[in-house]
Amino acid sequence: MNRETSLKREYTTEADWLEDIFTHSNSNASKKTAETALVCFGIFCKTKVGLPDPDISDLEIERAEK
Repeated sequence: MNRETSLKREYTTEADWLEDIFTHSNSNASKKTAETALVCFGIFCKTKVGLPDPDISDLEIERAEK
């Protein structure tokens, strides 16, 4: 399943992404806001999209199957 996608994986983990947010902003408030956004996105994925454990790779696979 080698399908080209416009989504690029620049971060390998959630912690890497959050650390980058903190590094660029030098603000714990920005990091906390990003953590909250991830939680909200997870809730959206679970309730609206039906993914029990949201991961962008799940969406890529689903898109490739269509």
